[in-house]
Amino acid sequence: MPRKPKKEKLPFWKSEKLPPEIRSLFAHIGKAADNMTHSQWSELIMNGGLAALSAWAFAPRDKNGNKILDLSMIPNAFIGPIGLKLATSGGGTPPVSQISGLIVLSALGVATMSGLGTLPAAAENLKAWHTTDWSGIGLSQAFKDAVKRDPVHFGI
Repeated sequence: MPRKPKKEKLPFWKSEKLPPEIRSLFAHIGKAADNMTHSQWSELIMNGGLAALSAWAFAPRDKNGNKILDLSMIPNAFIGPIGLKLATSGGGTPPVSQISGLIVLSALGVATMSGLGTLPAAAENLKAWHTTDWSGIGLSQAFKDAVKRDPVHFGI
């Protein structure tokens, strides 16, 4: 008995089940991706990572200190990419835009490191780290002190 010829299966973005608007959107995204250079791909990945990091780091918290993961995180996602754009812009004689971009990115890093997630708390944590005398303290002791300061972040 001869085999039945296989029906060629279409990719999901060309499926007849999808509305034509969605198929058109997928086609446009595919064309844009085909025309992107390597540097544009790396910039897209870097900005996406910074957006995810800043949305997570500055997420609002409830009374117990737990992060609230909802749509209120979306505006926070713009902090990291804007800071990167400012830090890499070509500034004038006083490089105000680069300095402000570096301040934003360092606040993001400190907020991520501290787990506190707010700019005033990040500034307070940076001040505490800056004023610590690191000469007589080992890194393990500094970690123990950080756990004592913020046990909620470390899950204790």
